[in-house]
Amino acid sequence: MSSIIRSINGMSKPTLPALSVSKAALNIVTKMMANRLSKKNFIVFAAHPGWVKTDFGGKNAPIEPADSIAGMINVFDYLVSKDNDTFNDFQRNKLKW
Repeated sequence: MSSIIRSINGMSKPTLPALSVSKAALNIVTKMMANRLSKKNFIVFAAHPGWVKTDFGGKNAPIEPADSIAGMINVFDYLVSKDNDTFNDFQRNKLKW
């Protein structure tokens, strides 16, 4: 799982630097593995579950956990080879890295 707020494109202010660095590293590894495994018909992508009402997301988050989970399952159900090396949210939108 990645996060739009930790993507280079989505970062607006430098908060939680350790989390930002770990998500950036995850995104780089995702892109590297997508490239490496594409010839073997793997689909490797980063997933952003949305800002979800969890202990970490907080009570002000707009997305219920069940909605995020259902959305991510929907993303998984419709993956095709062109989805390799992409960054997707729980509503099947393609996001910028």
